[in-house]
Parts: sequence; C-alpha cells; structure tokens
Amino acid sequence: MVSEIKDREKKIFITLIILTIIVSVLGTVMLLEVSMQPKPKTNQQVGYVTIEILPNPNKAPDQRVVEKENHQPG
Repeated sequence: MVSEIKDREKKIFITLIILTIIVSVLGTVMLLEVSMQPKPKTNQQVGYVTIEILPNPNKAPDQRVVEKENHQPG
C-alpha cells in the first residue's frame, strides 16, 4: 500500500514537471513570435512617439486676420 502511494506521488511529480516544461516552451515560443513581428515604422524615441505635423501643400493658407488688442498694465 505504501509503495502504491509512492508510485502515485512519482507519477504526479513527473506529470507536473512535464507540464511545467511544456508551458515554459510555449511561453518562450510566443515571446519569440511577438519579437519577430515587424515593428511599425514610427519616428520613435525612448518611451514616447513623436509626430511631425507637416503643412499641407494642397490647402490654401489661412486668410484670417488676427487683431491684436493693446493691454496696458495698471
């Protein structure tokens, strides 16, 4: 009876080791797949993305006149 319990414990232990190996291999493969994907081409610096806003050559320049108000201190 004691040998049956030891055999069962051995089987459970071996099964847990095999499952751990399978999970770690799958996790490594998934990480490799993610790292092998082509990254989008962005003007990227550390931690944030910079976006350049270029003037649209097809659009007419803004024709509004901005009036300046004279504010005198006091």
